[in-house]
Amino acid sequence: MILAGGLGIFFGFGLVDYFKSRISRGGPLIFTFGMLLLVLVGWFESGTDPHVTVSLLFFAVTTVGVLVVGIGETEQGEKLGFIILIIILLGAVSAFLASRACSGAAIPEIIGAVVFGIFALIYSYKIWSTAE
Repeated sequence: MILAGGLGIFFGFGLVDYFKSRISRGGPLIFTFGMLLLVLVGWFESGTDPHVTVSLLFFAVTTVGVLVVGIGETEQGEKLGFIILIIILLGAVSAFLASRACSGAAIPEIIGAVVFGIFALIYSYKIWSTAE
């Protein structure tokens, strides 16, 4: 988690330069803060109060960051922004339902990780495919 969070911090800062609108540019900054929280999730021992707190904050903050990107890009007329909004909505609903149906946090955490991974892959590909 420490390594993934560290790489996510670099990715988040890279995304800031990619987006044009002020709203879209705010999303990666929030996302980057979420990645710092992921580093702390790995730092604190599982099951301790600090681990649980930063874990919940990681999911909340990172979700807001992705949501802000989706809103900003949708306002710019980018179809991908709307797709991101749908993905984050489906992920949030799925994670909530899984948390109600399953004991423990593993399934909701996996759902969150998949959603954030999809976001990162989509924008990594978009940036890579438009690079000159």
